Amino acid sequence: MIMLHVFPADSPAKPKMTVEEFKDWLLSIDTNGDGRISKKELEEALLKLNFKFAGWKAWRALNKADINKNKGIDYDVPEEMDKLIECALGWGVIIVQT
Repeated sequence: MIMLHVFPADSPAKPKMTVEEFKDWLLSIDTNGDGRISKKELEEALLKLNFKFAGWKAWRALNKADINKNKGIDYDVPEEMDKLIECALGWGVIIVQT
């Protein structure tokens, strides 16, 4: 399992990661292994990374990215992953193309 260090936008250190590395990080926060990220899982991961307003960010991300409305962001639905990446960019995560 790959663990990445992700920092909030107001952090002086802003690491860069590829889309694949970001997706690997998302898999690592899927604590129940169901293939999708719940609001609770995303919120807990953001809290561990010291993001401010983690609950609001997780709620907003789920509302934006959960296209099929199954209360989770599915790892195998590209449109949902793309929307979650858009959210992460807004949080200050830097995602680069390889």
